[in-house]
Amino acid sequence: MSAVRSRMIMLAHVERDMVAQASDAWNASPPPDYQSHGDPIPCYAWAVIGAGTDKRADDGKTAALEEFKMMTPLGADITVLDRISKITNRRDEELFAGPLTIDARQRMDTHLEFQLGRGRPV
Repeated sequence: MSAVRSRMIMLAHVERDMVAQASDAWNASPPPDYQSHGDPIPCYAWAVIGAGTDKRADDGKTAALEEFKMMTPLGADITVLDRISKITNRRDEELFAGPLTIDARQRMDTHLEFQLGRGRPV
């Protein structure tokens, strides 16, 4: 087992929009229908603290958008159209509640890296 793979002590529960390619009679997209997509995928996730956080102010209210990073093995079937319903440990205890959107996907030499977030409209 590689050093990178040995760090993947969490499981990502992936959901895929089953109607993403569909359209109705007026060529409008139907509402998303996210469903579980296969078995949980081994991963390691962490919260981004500091410069990576984004704050939005509107009408005197400030909201901080949460940002997370996640790495998975190469070849994991996850796209930016999917979302993460939750991230658990191997005992199925929830570590990061979802849904988490996938904002970016990058292939590294030894793993895939994802930028996850909350606060983006569906």
